[in-house]
Amino acid sequence: GVPYRVSNGPLFRHILREQKLGADPTARIGMAIEHALTLNPRPRVITISMGNPDLTPFFLILYGLNGWTGISRRTTKAIDRCYRLGIPVVCAAGQVVRAVVLPALMQRTIAVGGYGLRNDLSTKLHYPRGGYTNAPFVDTWALAENINRAAGTRMPDGRIKATHAENEVDNEPSGTSYAAPFVAGAYALWFEAFRD
Repeated sequence: GVPYRVSNGPLFRHILREQKLGADPTARIGMAIEHALTLNPRPRVITISMGNPDLTPFFLILYGLNGWTGISRRTTKAIDRCYRLGIPVVCAAGQVVRAVVLPALMQRTIAVGGYGLRNDLSTKLHYPRGGYTNAPFVDTWALAENINRAAGTRMPDGRIKATHAENEVDNEPSGTSYAAPFVAGAYALWFEAFRD
């Protein structure tokens, strides 16, 4: 995989602060996709663990007045190109607001919601706790909490203790940003198994 960093965080709430980094902050997603499509070989799947949660009526009116839909046209075009090339774009559906966020909201992406497991292993909806107001836009769900990953804490004796989402109090790594890569990984494994 090839990682791209297009922002200092998973959200585009502070547009003016983000613009200091150069380009419309949501356009940098499109720029990263465009660059990825020039690689040889091209990516088989793209995953985006970030989004624009400002879909409130105030922001939608503001976007409309400025000719902006909450996501850059450059990013929209890059996602459309992926669709035409048969490259799935898997996106985190978000959990900061009760609506599926952009770019996951777009028709040519795969929006991933997140869930957790109860002790009896039955599933429960995880993000957002009250459910999405536009739930039909979620295409699939994946594990979003209690995720084991390559991380750890150095103990006083120097040993590294493995950590996961539930035992890290500060900056707990959970959410749809962690669910989306599970789905992207499943696509990558499918393509690898059936590439012929």
